[in-house]
Amino acid sequence: MHTSDMSCPPEEPRRAARSKLGTDYADPSEIYWLLRQQYTALAQQDYLQGVLDLSEFTARLVGFWVEINHGHAFREGNTRSQTEFFEQFAHGAGWKLDGARLSPHHPLSVYHDFVDARFEHQRLCRTMINDSPRAAQALAAVLSKLVEPDASPEGQLCRGERVPFERSESIGTDGRVDRRTPSRNPTPSTSSPSST
Repeated sequence: MHTSDMSCPPEEPRRAARSKLGTDYADPSEIYWLLRQQYTALAQQDYLQGVLDLSEFTARLVGFWVEINHGHAFREGNTRSQTEFFEQFAHGAGWKLDGARLSPHHPLSVYHDFVDARFEHQRLCRTMINDSPRAAQALAAVLSKLVEPDASPEGQLCRGERVPFERSESIGTDGRVDRRTPSRNPTPSTSSPSST
């Protein structure tokens, strides 16, 4: 990291070039456009709603996550910001992402595996080594440990599953819809038709 970037507060967009282990992140002048391109692509893909398969969801999630990470918009807190964003994003798509396990302090942490796989994917993509599919699979394998379907009706609908529902109305003997709450213990009618 360049020392000139230290004057930039951690929560503000990065203003200096940045690299890690010889691999560059996006130039600050490219961050806005790179992120806008990714968010536009997410919207064009309906925010991955309707994806029913875990491997397909994680594979597509990887593609967006590594590009947004390449933007590395902040001096500090990029992984935390991305985790929060993708937790909410996954929820909107009908999935649960256990972002707590991306903390290095969690007892079941996969933080180091995640960061290593994400960085390796970025390094291979940026150096034009044609092994990025293997790197994407490694990152998807880590994410698949953290992602599961949201079993709630809302989650099922977001994934495009059919959701069973209970009707609150009943059909009367005359064929009309009776929206009254049916009685649990109906009492038989004791009145008899009046005879005149």
